[in-house]
Amino acid sequence: MDHTPQNPLGNAHRNLMNRSAEFVDPTSLHRTLQLLRDLQEEASTHYRGEEEPDGLFEELRTRSPENIGRVDALQEQHGQLLAGLQQLLDRYEEIQQILDGLNQQTTSLLQTMEQHEREEAALVMDAYYLDLGGAG
Repeated sequence: MDHTPQNPLGNAHRNLMNRSAEFVDPTSLHRTLQLLRDLQEEASTHYRGEEEPDGLFEELRTRSPENIGRVDALQEQHGQLLAGLQQLLDRYEEIQQILDGLNQQTTSLLQTMEQHEREEAALVMDAYYLDLGGAG
């Protein structure tokens, strides 16, 4: 590896220092969580509207008594769907907490590695500077 003053870090060292930006990109999970939260809110509002006393399901029961069983099954499914969304949200939020902790650990380690590389670079520069007689 070349450690001359023109290239004190060498490509390997420089690559190590540039890697930190590649590690932490939680946007995908954050986006999924937000989409699920939005979906949960929209579905809940939609289902409440259908289930209100003057909502769609009451109208269907009145207009089409032969389909009451289907209406009841669909109404029951609303609760199941909302419960399923909540379970997904809970799991995603658990994963998000785990990933947040891992991201913090990763960031800390990468910062330590970057500091290490800076110290190595400074040592190489000092050694070459002193060896070349530049210290006085």
